[in-house]
Amino acid sequence: MVQFYKTELILGIIILAFGGIFLILFILSGVLLTIGVIIPIMFILSGVYLLYEAFTEPEPEEIKA
Repeated sequence: MVQFYKTELILGIIILAFGGIFLILFILSGVLLTIGVIIPIMFILSGVYLLYEAFTEPEPEEIKA
């Protein structure tokens, strides 16, 4: 069974959707090759990273006394 973290999953989906909508609006407005396209791409990448973090288990750290 796959464990996932609910907070990261919800935030990842919301941020990914926001970045996708933002990028679609940039494409429709015709300003695709400007510096402003970096912002929705950053949202998309951070959403993908949060989704990755939601499904990966943290490795236990050794406690050194």
